[in-house]
Amino acid sequence: MKITDEIVRALQKAINNKGSVDAAAKSTNVKTETLSQFLNRSTNSIRKETWDKLYPLIKPYMPPEKNEAEKSDPPELPEPPSHARMHPDLASLTSDEKILLDAFNDLPADLQQKKLLEMTELARSILAGNK
Repeated sequence: MKITDEIVRALQKAINNKGSVDAAAKSTNVKTETLSQFLNRSTNSIRKETWDKLYPLIKPYMPPEKNEAEKSDPPELPEPPSHARMHPDLASLTSDEKILLDAFNDLPADLQQKKLLEMTELARSILAGNK
């Protein structure tokens, strides 16, 4: 098992409660040197046999585990902005059009108005030149 920050914190609290590393070692039948290695993070993992001896000591100091229902629930996603993708027929838009629409919607309202006027004037001048 990988040694995590939570395990190290729980072990330190358990040792503080026992009074010393030696006392914790005696109560778990795990060598003092081994417990010191865990605390100092000079090793990255705990063998299963050692974990089975150590876990009862540190369990009260471990963060509560999520219940099975919480583990299986998908994370909540933030709600999209109210203006996002309000085009009536998004399926008919190309990916470039969708990108432009999203970028436009991210602009402040005054800049949106300015750009709308610029694009409208540009379209009119192009159409007038084609007639």
